[in-house]
Amino acid sequence: MKRALFLLSLALLGLGYVAYTEVLQRWAMPLPIPEQGFVFEVEPGDSLRGVAARLESAGVLAHPELLVAYARWHGSDGQIKQGEYLVPAGVTAVRLLQQLVDGDVRRYRVT
Repeated sequence: MKRALFLLSLALLGLGYVAYTEVLQRWAMPLPIPEQGFVFEVEPGDSLRGVAARLESAGVLAHPELLVAYARWHGSDGQIKQGEYLVPAGVTAVRLLQQLVDGDVRRYRVT
C-alpha cells in the first residue's frame, strides 16, 4: 500500500512538473503581433478578463486565462488603465500586462 501511494505521489509530482514547464514555456513566448504593432483600446470599466478575451478574438493572445491568472496572482488584475495601446512586435504576455498596468498608452504628436 505504501509503495502504491509513493508511486502515485511520484507520478503526480512528475505531472505537475510537466504542466508547470509547459505553462512557463507558453508564457515566455512572444505574442504573434505584426511588425507594425497592434493597436487596441481599453475602454472605461473594461476588466482584464474582457480585454484578454478581445485580444484572444483578435488572434494576439492564445491563452487569455494565463494572463488573468498571472495578474490575479500578482494583484494587478484590477489595475489596468484605460486608453489606446500600441503593442510592439515581439512582446511577451508579461510585458503586455505591465504595459496595461503602467498605462503606457499610445501618444500622438499635436502641432
